[in-house]
Amino acid sequence: MAVSGPLSTTDNDLMLRTVLDGVGIGYLFDYHVAEHIAAGRLVSLLDDWTPPFPGFHLYYPSRRQMPPPLRAFVDFIARQRAA
Repeated sequence: MAVSGPLSTTDNDLMLRTVLDGVGIGYLFDYHVAEHIAAGRLVSLLDDWTPPFPGFHLYYPSRRQMPPPLRAFVDFIARQRAA
């Protein structure tokens, strides 16, 4: 879908700055805007149309012969989820 207007971005930091400056609306994760919503700098729109975010998924080719950096990352993510 084409977007018309002076600015379209997928950069979250740029999007947040422009939304805070009143340029338009943005679609960002809750954790990125919660502080600004709590402070009244932003308001949430279309809450009934925003599905809950189930979390990220990590796909990798195989558990056999996994490169050590990938193994370390998978273990790190598993520990974060358990905490």
